[in-house]
Amino acid sequence: MGTPRLPDLKPPSGGESSILKDVPKTGPVLWILLMGFLIPPCAVAFIGNLKGGIPNQALWVILLGIPIPLVLLSLPRMYTIDSRHLTISGFLYKKRIPLEEIESVEPVKTHQALSHPGSLFCSDPARALKLVRKPGRTLIISPTDPAPFLALSKGHDRSEGGRS
Repeated sequence: MGTPRLPDLKPPSGGESSILKDVPKTGPVLWILLMGFLIPPCAVAFIGNLKGGIPNQALWVILLGIPIPLVLLSLPRMYTIDSRHLTISGFLYKKRIPLEEIESVEPVKTHQALSHPGSLFCSDPARALKLVRKPGRTLIISPTDPAPFLALSKGHDRSEGGRS
């Protein structure tokens, strides 16, 4: 009698490698950049209020303020490394990269991280890592602890307990 038990949604750990979860913090460089994005719409609103209004003032505030929510929505919320994938999860997205596609992981400088088109997943350009994938694509990530991510590029046979 009663209701049947629900199945356990967690897969049993049969000696597979553990899952690493890393939640990056937003660094000071990105906060400065976000504050820089706030200045133009605030200036338009302030000057418009002082002068009694600017033609199309609301439109200018909206257009100049578009980068702010886009940057906030694109910030990564969690990096997860399991036995087969690197997963980058955010507020509205999830990107899964097979580990065998990763050719190299190397640190990059702050100005390279800010100007790189693949830096959408980077929340702290001061600790940025460049992830090079097989088809020639690159991403910039910024995990809290870079050591496990740097180890992804060392040897392609990761199933032998990290021996390379």
